Amino acid sequence: FPFFCAQLAKRAATTLAALRRTFDTGESDSDESRDDDDDTTACASEGRAQAAIGRAEALSRRIKRTDAADDRQRAELTRAVRDAERMTERVEGARMSQLRQIERRRVFSTLSEPADAIASLRRCAHFAALVRRHKPDLDGVTVLVPNDGAFLGQSPDDAFEPECWGVHLIDGPYTATDLSDAGRVPPRHEDPRHSLRFRFDTRGACVVWLDSDPEPPRRAKLVARDVRCARGTILHVVDKILYPDFEK
Repeated sequence: FPFFCAQLAKRAATTLAALRRTFDTGESDSDESRDDDDDTTACASEGRAQAAIGRAEALSRRIKRTDAADDRQRAELTRAVRDAERMTERVEGARMSQLRQIERRRVFSTLSEPADAIASLRRCAHFAALVRRHKPDLDGVTVLVPNDGAFLGQSPDDAFEPECWGVHLIDGPYTATDLSDAGRVPPRHEDPRHSLRFRFDTRGACVVWLDSDPEPPRRAKLVARDVRCARGTILHVVDKILYPDFEK
């Protein structure tokens, strides 16, 4: 029986030592983007977890020192160790959440404004010129950016008709996978007939067409996908201009 108590206390001590190292070597990263409320909450959680570890360590030392423990004491030590593990896991989860939030803030702070991002896209100068001239609202939207080849040698204003804005802008930021999963997506166009259809073809390319197109529809391929900008905007480069009420 003393051997059993010693083993129980040893296992508990090993577990608690590992939990203690979480706080010795895993101090929360300080960052200017964390606010005081985050720090206060984190400190309180870590304090409770370390107190739980301390209580379990005291029970373990007492059992080891006396080489005796009844069922109640063994159950009490087991509960104390589990409580310490649970609280430490919460602290680690909160730390990971903070790190992810800090990283998201860092990434978004380095992203370009939507108009600048469009201007930097390869072979998309015609659409970039339209954006500079017309200044559409591009905050937090999905933009289907036609590349220069989609203009077929015409001037930007001639090829990209005013009605085209409504089907090349989608309210809300969506990746290509989001769009394909949705299947049918309403663009900014006021006419609900002009919903956009998205699908990945057998070669893995994402294609888009308008519900209102006659059969077979005019399909555009996303030749570049998921270009993220500041303000939550996402760009996809397409190889054709989409025309509402397009006639072959």
